Amino acid sequence: MYYFGCTYAPSDYKKARELLKRVSEQGHVQATNDLADMFINGEGGQTDIDRAMKLYEENAKKKNHVAMNALVGLLFNASEEQSNSYKKTEV
Repeated sequence: MYYFGCTYAPSDYKKARELLKRVSEQGHVQATNDLADMFINGEGGQTDIDRAMKLYEENAKKKNHVAMNALVGLLFNASEEQSNSYKKTEV
């Protein structure tokens, strides 16, 4: 509801990010992917690609294909420095 909003409650990305963070910390895979997406898009706060990559990496280790694809896309478009820091990651 906070992400998409509705007739009686407008979108509140900051609140959505806060709630997704709580659920993500409890191990919910979809919440972690959604939180990473928010970090990439700067929704509800500052853009943080490194944080998003770490979140996707956590889910990729859980064999989540959505996170694996997102991580590959980020690495493909990452700077050389960012890419080198994640090359040693095993999934």
